[in-house]
Amino acid sequence: KTLQIAQEFMEQVNGKGVIPNVFNFKGYINASTLIEILKKIEGEITKEKIISAAEQLKNFDLGGITLNFNPASRTLSSSIWIDDGSEEWKEITLDDSQK
Repeated sequence: KTLQIAQEFMEQVNGKGVIPNVFNFKGYINASTLIEILKKIEGEITKEKIISAAEQLKNFDLGGITLNFNPASRTLSSSIWIDDGSEEWKEITLDDSQK
């Protein structure tokens, strides 16, 4: 199954001379996350408001990726997925408290 955000990425890069690779996809995810955070800010956008809005993200669906702010690690996601060549991608948990 392909994530919605991966489909959106491919639609955005198709025919634009951008090579669809993991680094560009990561940048797309990061930019999409920032845009969603900025949408939540009312009034003037400041560094403090960006941080505060990011810290409020709980169960936020970013095209199939669920973002939850973890105050201990200060991250929004605690997993990565590895394509090891098999049919299914392997989820790797980075947060020790989730193991």
